[in-house]
Amino acid sequence: MFIINNHITAIHLLYSSALTASHWHTSLCKRSTVVRAKRCGLSQTSYHQYMKRTVEKIRNFRLFLLNQVKDLSVEQLNRVPPGFNNNIIWNLGHLISAQQNVCYVKTGLTPVADENLISLYLSGSKPEAGVNEADIKIIKDIFISSIDHLQTDINRQAFRNYTPALMIQKVYGVQVNNIEDALEYLLYHEGLHAAVINTLQRFI
Repeated sequence: MFIINNHITAIHLLYSSALTASHWHTSLCKRSTVVRAKRCGLSQTSYHQYMKRTVEKIRNFRLFLLNQVKDLSVEQLNRVPPGFNNNIIWNLGHLISAQQNVCYVKTGLTPVADENLISLYLSGSKPEAGVNEADIKIIKDIFISSIDHLQTDINRQAFRNYTPALMIQKVYGVQVNNIEDALEYLLYHEGLHAAVINTLQRFI
């Protein structure tokens, strides 16, 4: 495993947030904001503030990631270094795919991102072909706009009928049973792939 040095403070902060924030909220109810807030031990106002802060963390970290790769060429974003099975643009696409799946697909909602984009960057997939400049721009745009859309949908309480993400529990050993769990999982997942991107940058 490679040692990550660059920007490690920012990544550690994200990990800390992911691992300490309410211990994944495994007992939260899926029915109403009021009940969810009570089961979190929060007032309804505090619950809304908590959800907003969590989404803001994800959004701000994505902005941080985009800033780290903004000067990379199309070729560099697509390059798969020896010993790796993916590249930087795949990791950005994968973060979109994972968020769309764990938030939207699991609640039976139509994803914000195109289904083809989601399928291209699912877990277990690999870069099949180079991503051109136009598609890179699309990925970078959706990278942020999908989180803005997420906040809008949280505000309107769209994520009610959540199907537990059993594969996440199998792989990571944590339960993701509702949208609150999903957001905290995303904090961890975003940090994990930020470390991968940081490492890839050293070899391209």
